[in-house]
Amino acid sequence: MKNKLKGYVLSICGLISLGASIFLIGDSNKGASGLLLGLGVVLLIFGIYRIFESFIYTKEEIFHRKDQAFIEENDERNQAILNQASFITSKIITGIAILLIVILSVLGYDTRFIMILAGVIIIKVLLLIFFADYYSKRI
Repeated sequence: MKNKLKGYVLSICGLISLGASIFLIGDSNKGASGLLLGLGVVLLIFGIYRIFESFIYTKEEIFHRKDQAFIEENDERNQAILNQASFITSKIITGIAILLIVILSVLGYDTRFIMILAGVIIIKVLLLIFFADYYSKRI
């Protein structure tokens, strides 16, 4: 019942947001209309999903699925795999960003844009050092 109630509340909020976005479409503020439209669609979809979930599954099945997902998420092997995948992905993205900086420099793009990209990479490296030190002391 609680899950169904959340679904109804989310659906109603989504419909209200959609209605407000339709009301603002003729207005000059297109950004607010688009934001409300996106928010309304997301809330409506989540609400409908909750309602269907409450009809299809019993309360015990929903709890069991959430409990099983929590156990799998906190499994040490899965955490190690996720950490390794995240680290490799971070290295690849950093390499792509450095390659992008070199290409943009060669093509003669604005220096401010290139410096922003370089700043993001420097911040990433500093955060990596900070969190490596933080977690080495914590764990």
